[in-house]
Amino acid sequence: MTPIPFIRTIFVLAVMLLLTVLPGVCHAFHVAAISIPAYGHFMPMKGIAEKLLLRGHRVTLFVETESWCASELANNATYDCVIMPNSGTFSKETLMELSQGSLTDSFTEIFKEILQHNREQLGNYLDAFQRVHGTHPFDMILMDLSTMVGFSLSKKFDVPHVSVFPLTMHMAIGSTTYLPSLGTEYPRKMSFTQRLYNFWLKVFVSGLSQILISEMNRAHELHNIPPMRSAAELAGFDGLIFAPTIWGHDIPQPLCPNIVPLGAFSPSVEHHPIEPELLTFLDTCANGAVYVNFGTLAVVGDSMFARVKEALYRLPFCVVWKVAEDDRRAQLPQDARFFVSKRFENPIAIMQHPSTHVFLTHCGDTSLMEAVQAELPLAGIPFFADQGDVCQRMDEAGIGRYVGHKHTFTADELESILVDVATSKRYKERIRDIHSISKLYGGVNRAADIIEERMANDLLRPDAFTESCGYLTEWSGLPKSNALVQEYDFLLIYFALIGLVCYGCVRCVRRCIGSHTLDTDNAQVYQGKSPSVKVVRRAKITD
Repeated sequence: MTPIPFIRTIFVLAVMLLLTVLPGVCHAFHVAAISIPAYGHFMPMKGIAEKLLLRGHRVTLFVETESWCASELANNATYDCVIMPNSGTFSKETLMELSQGSLTDSFTEIFKEILQHNREQLGNYLDAFQRVHGTHPFDMILMDLSTMVGFSLSKKFDVPHVSVFPLTMHMAIGSTTYLPSLGTEYPRKMSFTQRLYNFWLKVFVSGLSQILISEMNRAHELHNIPPMRSAAELAGFDGLIFAPTIWGHDIPQPLCPNIVPLGAFSPSVEHHPIEPELLTFLDTCANGAVYVNFGTLAVVGDSMFARVKEALYRLPFCVVWKVAEDDRRAQLPQDARFFVSKRFENPIAIMQHPSTHVFLTHCGDTSLMEAVQAELPLAGIPFFADQGDVCQRMDEAGIGRYVGHKHTFTADELESILVDVATSKRYKERIRDIHSISKLYGGVNRAADIIEERMANDLLRPDAFTESCGYLTEWSGLPKSNALVQEYDFLLIYFALIGLVCYGCVRCVRRCIGSHTLDTDNAQVYQGKSPSVKVVRRAKITD
């Protein structure tokens, strides 16, 4: 009997074992993690960075908020941390002011903040990055997609980047006119008027991209950085993009192969236990509890605070309420059903407690993802940016209720919605389904797997990257189509035809009215009546 089959089997098993352990023994790489100083943008990126750190890779955080760095070092000393000077952009005061205005206007102001942050901080980031890169070279940059300095660093030092998309999903291939623009709060089934406004808003925004490119390239010229070549490159389409999107929550849309849906993801390691007194309070809430948290930046006006307070005091449930202002906490009457605090150490633990039945939120992207992971239904009141869109998608997905605009909802409406969400099983069942779908995407574990795989095979570099859409990346060597141009051309022709039809109808109506007036004047002349001067002239012309 020949031993060849046995040897072949041993060889195959050895190869399979080698392939299994290779990811675990691949060389550790150095990651630079960069985000604008906005906590909702920092948290998703932090979740992926944390997973890479736990797998033995080196992670250097570049932060402008010192407390973020201090908290990380206190809990996990293997983080490297570089504290950047704060330029004043995305300040707490600025974002609080934006939370009091309209959602659409806040996007314009945030756009200005992004430009100012890149203009004022690029030099500082270049110097700090160079100091670390010179002694411990970076292998990749993990960045929030809104952090323009990350793209500049990638170009300057020829380090590949991976981006994290922080907003409601809006990155479809081809025509996007069926997707409501961010900040409009439009439902997925828009009316004709909404579609018309949505189209012209997208045309306007597409023009703004050229302004952003020009602004970026002026800054690049000052620091000897290669220029941006297109809006697609500015949006990160020359690299991997991780997106916290979930089928059944976001509007379905075709995505480029370099955009990887990950479902809900946030840091997996919770460093702080729930407060003992809060845990005791929740354990004694026989009728359940409502968790109220409008984030760290939203400014709750006096009128809204009074309406929320009135609705909460009518409820038969316990209330766990984050109220940052000392004077407002002092105004609240003493009630055994209320647990009010300036901050909570572990919001996710509050959401996961069996007594917590509903989460009253500002519809921040991070808050929504945490609620999905905790399988806790929501009620939403948006304040600025894309929070209205998040509330709208939440309501359409059936995982909560959109209460209404912060200036217009009533205490009765809020009370009714909170009771409905807290007591109806359909919201709990639906968010449990959404969470199950979300887990299938893989979250931060899949993100770390993909990064390790691409790094091991040197597939993150732009010259080796093959997953982007050819029609968006003219530098990729693939044939460039005019899908986006065709979209706008088609719609422009469509609305131009509507305009011509309307113009023709107006002309016909005017002729009919003129003809009727002329017949009336002729009848008056025939009967011996004296028409006006204008009518006499028409009569002479007719004769």
